[in-house]
Amino acid sequence: MASGKVCQHVVAENLRKPTPLDSVYREDCTQCFDSIDEPAGLDVCLKCFNGGCNGIYNHAQAHYTSSEHPLVLNIRRVRKVVVRDEPPLKMSKLQINAETEADRYDTILTLNCRACNETDLDKSNELVEPVISAVMKAATFATKQEIVAWSNEIRQCEHITALISLDEEQAKNNQAFEKNQTLRNGEEGMAVDSPEQNGQADKKVKRFESSNLNKCSQCTLTQNLWLCLTCGNVGCGRDQSYGGLVADAPKGNGHASAHGADKEHHLNVKLGSLSYGETPDVWCYACGDKDNDGKTRGNETTHPDLFDFLERNGLNVRERQKTEKSLVESQIELNLKQWNFSMTNQEGKEATPLFGPGLTGLRNMGNTCYLASILQCLYDIPAFQKRFNLPADQVPHPAEDLETQLRKVADGLLSGRYSNPDSDLMISEHSSELPYQKGLTPAMLKHLIGRDHEEFSTSRQQDAYELMQHLLDKIATLQHPKEVGNPSEVFRFAMEQRLQCRSCFKVRYTTENHENLLVNVPVDKLPSQGEEKDIYRPVPLKECLDILTAQEDVDLKCSYCGSDGFTKRQLFKTFPQVLVIVARKIMETTPYNYVKVDVPVIVDDGPIDFDAYFSTGKQPGEDLLEDDPKPKGPAFDPNPTALGQLTDMGFPEGRVIKALFHTGNSDLNAAMEWIMAHMDDEDIDGPLQTAPAENSSDSIVKEEDVQNLLSWGFDEQTIRKALFKHGGDVQTAANGILEGNSYDDVTLPEPKKNDGKAQPNELPGSTDRPAKFQLQSIVCHKGNSIHAGHYVAFIRKQIDGKPSWVLFNDEKVAVGVDAEEMTKSAYVYFFKRV
Repeated sequence: MASGKVCQHVVAENLRKPTPLDSVYREDCTQCFDSIDEPAGLDVCLKCFNGGCNGIYNHAQAHYTSSEHPLVLNIRRVRKVVVRDEPPLKMSKLQINAETEADRYDTILTLNCRACNETDLDKSNELVEPVISAVMKAATFATKQEIVAWSNEIRQCEHITALISLDEEQAKNNQAFEKNQTLRNGEEGMAVDSPEQNGQADKKVKRFESSNLNKCSQCTLTQNLWLCLTCGNVGCGRDQSYGGLVADAPKGNGHASAHGADKEHHLNVKLGSLSYGETPDVWCYACGDKDNDGKTRGNETTHPDLFDFLERNGLNVRERQKTEKSLVESQIELNLKQWNFSMTNQEGKEATPLFGPGLTGLRNMGNTCYLASILQCLYDIPAFQKRFNLPADQVPHPAEDLETQLRKVADGLLSGRYSNPDSDLMISEHSSELPYQKGLTPAMLKHLIGRDHEEFSTSRQQDAYELMQHLLDKIATLQHPKEVGNPSEVFRFAMEQRLQCRSCFKVRYTTENHENLLVNVPVDKLPSQGEEKDIYRPVPLKECLDILTAQEDVDLKCSYCGSDGFTKRQLFKTFPQVLVIVARKIMETTPYNYVKVDVPVIVDDGPIDFDAYFSTGKQPGEDLLEDDPKPKGPAFDPNPTALGQLTDMGFPEGRVIKALFHTGNSDLNAAMEWIMAHMDDEDIDGPLQTAPAENSSDSIVKEEDVQNLLSWGFDEQTIRKALFKHGGDVQTAANGILEGNSYDDVTLPEPKKNDGKAQPNELPGSTDRPAKFQLQSIVCHKGNSIHAGHYVAFIRKQIDGKPSWVLFNDEKVAVGVDAEEMTKSAYVYFFKRV
């Protein structure tokens, strides 16, 4: 019942209904993680839909002060008491469950005015009621971003485009025929042609009208049913239990795919995933990669007009409700089950959950464990705590401000305010379930990190190491206070490379700045002892460092004596405050096909001395090679055979060299076509520019090319140098690396960024010794590829006054229980200097 209170500020200019383009922040505060579950609820601005808390920071009041938007809808959610004897099913998208939110919660809505401090205003006002209704029905920010992430992942294929386009055209033709028939019916004796006589199919018989949608046409299964979009056949899908790993997965005999192969009907929609307004599962058997037996695997696809197509052909989508897990939901559950980390101790008991400051979990938003693990490790570093654990400044759009969201996550993880047992569950005395945390949902930060990025904007699993690099680049663009600076500086150090000619013994020293160290882990498979999985020789970290810093022979021509052959060695010129080591455990299974393997890397628990890997620079008696005159760009040697053939054909040599440079330096026809296409270029006869005038590698070496070649198992610095030398040509760079070409003579220019990092003449890091480092945290990964599987973090924390390893497994935070898992699955190591 309305209270009847009125307020002078309840006028049209202070109210606005959200449109589909608006983000409605009605789950948690845009500046902290206080939510609608707090005792004071969340205030949603009825003009701009910002969500503000009423807690210790009172961001709702701060928003009113800066925006002068007076009217807010206070949303408060109260959990109904539920006694649960069995743990709830872990899902990361939509819960397929008969229990609705109304069954679980009471939601209390109050209309308040910040300008006159009136509360519990009349919500039935004709201006207010439709706005409140629209706010509560609008998709939340987190939901909208999730939809965008899934839609970014699924692509519309050519087969569904052709099918629906043809159907639309036939529908238009049929409508035109029926209209013509109606006009001609009034003319006596006028013959009327049928659609068949007009060369059209009879569209009055809709393809899905006669389909039995409740049962497979070839067996008795009534779940996991797929509807053929070509003919309306209903067949069961393939078994989705993955050997029992996915709970309650429906059975399947593969009759839908068999029908598709027999009739060459490629497209099917999963009936149990159909619900109006949501994206259903659509599978195309003609798309995707091929299996080892040559059969196409198929791919998910989509089409914006799918629902119109289904209804036009006799399937009433508006009356259907989703009843089964989607393919994505099944895959998420499979990842969590197949690659999950043990939460039990050696006695088989559940690991003890931990709570308190610095012990807050992050909820998995659907394949976001890679982000959660990196955030936990970064915010454990004092420099990041000092930089971002600050009160949020008031900005016009806090949800779209990276600085604000980084501070929000810092407060959420470090304050301990949200590190509490999940109050949604009341554990009975007969249940073994432990009350882990709900975990925080950093949806706004994920959106900002992934915005405009081809991979991080999707819902796919990503490489945690690549995510960290991308995030640090974004942090570098912020305005950092002078007193704290860019926290990424703690990672920066310099490596010095020493080259010595094997004939004249002259030497050259060069330095390069780094933020991490990539080490290749030797992969030595041990003889099988009857285990189901391959077992690999444990490798000490020292062995990896020894290999990285060992002297090796390289093929280079000496500019002093003209002979071929150098020795090369790289060592630390300076040491960082926090040393990040990335362990690459890659094994080539077939040519150019690499998989990640679980090789245990043994790391001492105490301080590790790195002094043996320190470069002392030029030694007495060493003669330095004079630096070669620096060309305007990287050297380019045209293919002599192609050069000779094209010049013999009458093309000017300068044009031929340009053509070979831009077409990969090998293809005669491609080079000739390039010359013909650029005959009218004003600079066709000018000098070849192999690098931009500002001598920066940024416009030659594209990050997407680097990431593509990294997946081949190549070293990142080698990739960048190869791309720079070959003018950004990916194929030529890849071929050069595969052929074993040395790129040690290529020096990459320092990127010119105003990012607070050390200038090129200033070496980052410190030369102080002894240089001792102790392992502080690890990002661990299980799976055959860094782009699949599951990530967690292990961090050394003080628990009950003594150091202990703590496992951060999404929202679960517990005492680390399995040291063997750490050694096998460790991927990114964070060592602090001690």
